[in-house]
Amino acid sequence: RGFKGPSALLNLPSFNIIESFVPDYMHAVLLGVSRTLLSLWFDSNTGGGFYLGDPTTVRLVDRRMKAIKPPSKLGRFPRGVSERKLWKAQEYRSWLLYYSLPVLYGILPEPFLGHLALLVHSIFCLIQDTLTGDDINMAQILLTEFVIKYNMLYGDINMVFNVHLLQHLAKDVFRWGPLWTHSAFCFESYNGVLVKSIKGNRGVAMQVLHKAILKQSVNFYVLTKGTDVMKRSLAFFKDEKRCHSGDTISSVTLLGQAQPSKFSNAEKGCIITALGTVPSCLSVFLRFIAGGVVYHSAQYTRPQRSNDTVVVIQGEKFGIIRSIFSYRLNSAQEVGVIVEVLEIEDAAFCGAPHIAVGEFSSLEMVAVSALLRKAVRVDVENSTFVCKVPNLLEIN
Repeated sequence: RGFKGPSALLNLPSFNIIESFVPDYMHAVLLGVSRTLLSLWFDSNTGGGFYLGDPTTVRLVDRRMKAIKPPSKLGRFPRGVSERKLWKAQEYRSWLLYYSLPVLYGILPEPFLGHLALLVHSIFCLIQDTLTGDDINMAQILLTEFVIKYNMLYGDINMVFNVHLLQHLAKDVFRWGPLWTHSAFCFESYNGVLVKSIKGNRGVAMQVLHKAILKQSVNFYVLTKGTDVMKRSLAFFKDEKRCHSGDTISSVTLLGQAQPSKFSNAEKGCIITALGTVPSCLSVFLRFIAGGVVYHSAQYTRPQRSNDTVVVIQGEKFGIIRSIFSYRLNSAQEVGVIVEVLEIEDAAFCGAPHIAVGEFSSLEMVAVSALLRKAVRVDVENSTFVCKVPNLLEIN
């Protein structure tokens, strides 16, 4: 373990050993710094003002965590901090980006909560699907401040290597792109795929090889033949979740059976405001797919632990999907969505601009194209926090 000596790669001419390796934020940040902070707060009773490990506080944090209903695509459902030894990397990612600040609000003292917000904000900046120079510069400033204050708040003894590594992340993103483009998530995820291809104790390597070749063959035939049967076969081998499709209108696939329209007066008012009239042939649906993403209305009550109703809307707004309906107007068939819009009280909770605090109140009708992506809702006591998702491309 530890350092063994100078690397032989140092002898390569014109090779910069510092700048020629990409960072892996999955291990360095999520399984590194984030896990270290959790250990300091809940394990090491050093008498510092950051200790949260007493049983009453742990139960409170666990209760807040288990009450969260994330979007289904986010991965694993939240588990309490008392079970964090079992957490996977994607759980640490969700904890850092979405759960930590709302859940620890009012529990972790302010100097430490504000310090945590520096890390949350900076990592969010660096894993967005599109980045600007301003994003990278902001992340560099925040990470530098985080590292300096880390030493002041937690002491030299806890100044581990992964904390030092944070100072290089922004420059590495400038060279290599967003952190998610070169993290270990996709490789770790495929380890599970390889394990599933093993059905016996003998010839394990050949089992994995044969299954991999079979999948590649299906991919090849789909590209060359493109038949529906081949596409379904590929979905089967990839273990993709399948749902029964309904009507497709303007690239929006409505799922399930159409239901008679039963709108409240407030909802009818939204429709009239948006369209000028209540159109004919109104049919209500509970789910739809747009851009490969499944959205639910609040009327769809089957999911018990996930929430696919909260969305980011054009105009930097958040909303809950209350109703999904198809309608006919001027001989054209369209899909409309009624959302309950978040009345924002704090647009950047603890200085993190992707986390808003507010209350859902007014109704508004929008087109499906106005739904930019899903969001994560975290309810803590009497406060509602809504968090943007940084990208739609990262693999769990």
